[in-house]
Amino acid sequence: MRKVVLFGTNRGGGTPPQPPQLLLDEYPNAAAAYSLRDLASASVGSAVVRVRRSSDNVEQDFTASEITDGTLTTFTGANNGAVTTWYDQSGNGINAVQAVASRQPLIVSSGVVELDNEKPCVYASSGKQLIANLNQLYSLFSVLSFGGNPINFETILGGGGLSNDVILCEATTSTQVYVDPSINEFYQNSNLITGSQPFNVSNINTQKLYSFIFSDTVINGFSLFNRVNTVLGYKGRIQEVILYPSDQSANRTGIETNINTEYTIY
Repeated sequence: MRKVVLFGTNRGGGTPPQPPQLLLDEYPNAAAAYSLRDLASASVGSAVVRVRRSSDNVEQDFTASEITDGTLTTFTGANNGAVTTWYDQSGNGINAVQAVASRQPLIVSSGVVELDNEKPCVYASSGKQLIANLNQLYSLFSVLSFGGNPINFETILGGGGLSNDVILCEATTSTQVYVDPSINEFYQNSNLITGSQPFNVSNINTQKLYSFIFSDTVINGFSLFNRVNTVLGYKGRIQEVILYPSDQSANRTGIETNINTEYTIY
């Protein structure tokens, strides 16, 4: 009797469901892309982050799978693991880096991988920052959780210090793009950026998908996660930041859906 073995049978008929396509395969041409998951098939198996362990300052690269399969925590032991480089997956080589140990955000705390909604994240406490110099920014998609108290927008307008939640900062002037999490809107200095679209906005300390399109002009010469001429920067948990040099309005829903499929934000 011949033995027949069927592979990939879909008992319900029709085409079997396919896993979601990697984001940058489906929506390419990003200016820069930072994540702890794989974003492009061309870079699967490549390092997504470089980590320094606190016990002896040894550094090592890690792939997305090595962050979750125990390889990372085997390297750190019961110590902290700080991010020295968050690799750009766009192919443009614009890595987010921090050489000063005291300013490096954590990915492992006391031997435990930092998580947000059960997914790995980079945790930036006060004074931590990663810097990546970028140009021609038009669209941004990010998965963030804010730390600390909501920004008092009136204080910012009145000239008070902006200590938290700076997403982008112009490299040579005081122009900043930041979030006022108390009302969940993006601002460029004192001007509301039309088109900002936050999800999961019930609590400032919960994971959110923020996306926005600059509606008036292309923004040039920004740095990521830091504030000009200070040690201040973004404060909170970061899982993904993807920036495009072009208007992604037509792809916005698709990009957000891909991100939400991974992180289950809304």
